[in-house]
Amino acid sequence: DRPHNQFHVVAQRDGVGDSMVIHQDASIALATVNAGARVRQRLDPDRYAWLQVIRGAVNVGEYTLVAGDGAAIENESEISIQADDQSELMLFDLA
Repeated sequence: DRPHNQFHVVAQRDGVGDSMVIHQDASIALATVNAGARVRQRLDPDRYAWLQVIRGAVNVGEYTLVAGDGAAIENESEISIQADDQSELMLFDLA
């Protein structure tokens, strides 16, 4: 079981650590965020990201996202996510 309130890479090109190897210039990270907690993730501003809400409800900037919602992110060096409910998130880092 992984600690809450932080992203953990589960798949990436080089398979470092206990992540799966994928044959793409991308990585996939998961996070479980406790209600009321905030999670921040640094991003490479030259890449794109996609945030998918698997369960719960979160605020990203001025937007509220609920289970099933996703958000495209570009030109950002960090994303900050505040959980309204216990939430599960998936973050894709894409070329």
